[in-house]
Amino acid sequence: YEFFLDSASKYTDIQKARIRSLSILKDSQTAEPGQYTSYSNLGFGLLGILIERTSNLDIETYFQKNIFEVAGMEHSSLVEEAQSTALIDGYEGILFSSKVPKPIIRDLTAGSLSTTGADMQRFFAAFFRSKQNRNGLI
Repeated sequence: YEFFLDSASKYTDIQKARIRSLSILKDSQTAEPGQYTSYSNLGFGLLGILIERTSNLDIETYFQKNIFEVAGMEHSSLVEEAQSTALIDGYEGILFSSKVPKPIIRDLTAGSLSTTGADMQRFFAAFFRSKQNRNGLI
């Protein structure tokens, strides 16, 4: 539960929890660097913190200005409850329901993007324009 907060959490609560997790990690090395690899979302979480500190923007604003707007992504967000997203509710019927409470994910840069297929197409188009040096994302 270290990476999840209550849905009523405020932005300051999220920031405090991120800082707490960094202090926990400094003493968590289990092997010498370069001895083995293991996938972890931690690197993407740290990347988000680095982006926020160097840009002086919260990560949602940074993504909105520098990725979503540049690529023309109108239905994408890092915040699941944002009005710009086109989320589909869970299935619900007489005998079943798949609706579950959505936790706020503190580690937004490690996989909490809400988007549509059309917006993903716009992202890749903008990315490949970058590779051709034509007003893209990079």
